[in-house]
Amino acid sequence: MGLFNSFKEGAKNELKRRAVRAALSGTKIFLRTLIAIIGPISVLIAVVLLIFMTIYIQFAGGRAATGMESIDKQYKDLTEKYTVYANTMHVYLDETHLLSSEAYDLVYNTGDIYKFTKDEILTEGDLATGVLFLSYSTGTAVDDPETKKIKEEYFESTAKDLSPTLWYKRQLLKTYYDTIERDEEGKPYIVTKEVDSYVYLLVRSNNLTGDKVFNYEIVWKEYTTVDEETGLTLKTKYQVAEFKGSTLLSPLYKRLDDFIATRLQVKSDDVPFTRRMFLEASRGYNMTEERLAWLTEDSAYGSGFFISTADIPPYLWDMIHELSEKYGIPWWFTAAVIMKESSFRIDAENPKTGAWGLMQVMPENWEAYTKLLGYDPEKDRLNPRAQIEVGLYILREYLGSINWDSPDWKEQTLKGLARYGGYAGSDALERCRREYASVIWEYADSFRDNTPVWPAPGNYTITSKFGLRIHPILGVEKFHEGIDIAGNTGDPVVAAVNGKIAYAGWISGYGNTIVLRTPTHDFLYGHLSQIYVSAGQIVTKGQKIGAIGSTGLSEGPHLHFGVSIGDWINKNWIDPLTVIQKP
Repeated sequence: MGLFNSFKEGAKNELKRRAVRAALSGTKIFLRTLIAIIGPISVLIAVVLLIFMTIYIQFAGGRAATGMESIDKQYKDLTEKYTVYANTMHVYLDETHLLSSEAYDLVYNTGDIYKFTKDEILTEGDLATGVLFLSYSTGTAVDDPETKKIKEEYFESTAKDLSPTLWYKRQLLKTYYDTIERDEEGKPYIVTKEVDSYVYLLVRSNNLTGDKVFNYEIVWKEYTTVDEETGLTLKTKYQVAEFKGSTLLSPLYKRLDDFIATRLQVKSDDVPFTRRMFLEASRGYNMTEERLAWLTEDSAYGSGFFISTADIPPYLWDMIHELSEKYGIPWWFTAAVIMKESSFRIDAENPKTGAWGLMQVMPENWEAYTKLLGYDPEKDRLNPRAQIEVGLYILREYLGSINWDSPDWKEQTLKGLARYGGYAGSDALERCRREYASVIWEYADSFRDNTPVWPAPGNYTITSKFGLRIHPILGVEKFHEGIDIAGNTGDPVVAAVNGKIAYAGWISGYGNTIVLRTPTHDFLYGHLSQIYVSAGQIVTKGQKIGAIGSTGLSEGPHLHFGVSIGDWINKNWIDPLTVIQKP
């Protein structure tokens, strides 16, 4: 009997068994709420709910939503099909349609500089949910009765309906930097050199959430250092592509809603509910929660200990600072509210209230204040700048005048936070303090006090930047997944942030390696000569954890420092200089 047929015949019994266990786990409350919803809706939606519960239970059983393997181990071979068809997409680079191999390399190996791609591609969970929903809602027999496996045609058709189209731009960025040379008499003088580098920008995406464009501005930045030997001041001036927001060209979730209405044959009134079930089933559970649980287990540290400015997505950094200054609210407080409300998820939505986005703005407020501030409530729905500004406009009104330098600034913000968080009643302030404000205050302290420090104190020369380069040993063009910091063997390297050591040992290529983990990032230290920590150890910012060396594939002593979003094994590398500032 095929997997899907097994689900069809066993779903009722399975849900009955799990409903009993739910009384002990707290899920019973969730089921009561959903049952209350089912009453007035169609039979079809009840079926969709049944699917949702089955998939959700399987996906949320301690693993990420990674396809059929997480549903049933005996169908492990089907994971390959999910991977193949989930990676089916149209990719354009500077208006040129890429071949499949070129598209795969750009999307999964190179990626765009801000890593927007990872949120735009079709996941295996999306594809699995699409096929399952198709089977249940239309009665389609997706199993091959002879092979007991899913027919390939359903992977193909579902992937075709759901796969994104992505447009990239190869952007030239210039850097001018001063270096010291000496004349015939040995006197030092400054020479300015020019370097061209290229990054990939995701400029448009048409996926499940809709058709949208990403807006950037190329700006100049600079910093100066003083050469210790000569005392000369050296300037570096460089271009960066600053993210300025995104604009929807279509209604939100148009692609997904079209799939639900046409392929799943769901009535228009029932599409929003079905969409919610689809998205929840696909997401499985939040990986950040799993990482945070691992970080805090068996330790006396709370979650705030591990929060730092590195947890702020790089593309939001400048926006948060700029808009916070505009509305007179400290950036670290804004970041704390966003962390509490959405964990920096632009598409976060409260299914009960309809609150939306980074700041979880209520629907009626979104409609009114976007127009007041010059945004479009529909086109700017996924625009982080609009979400932050609308939230800050409302928050400033609720907070009133706060003396942020006062020791009791937290108490001063309590009433405003209670109003922003929707607390009412005689015990509103106490409940707000306990459930909401205290968490924001803890995050605020962490963002303000736990700014990452430079990983190689005393060594500030970057000999190789993040991005494409000619590998110094292999001699071929290769993507450099971090930065190289020059130093001498034995020079100390320190924990950039508070965190937990995820790995300490040898990794091919990197040599002696340390991986420092936080709820959202991994920090990789490579080519070390010495390792002073062990896996599972809690470390504090600035603590010495190793020493510079030249182990692994290296041509001389230096520190390779890499920063990834999530587990470093998944290769979601970002430029370390977007989360850590050079002294």
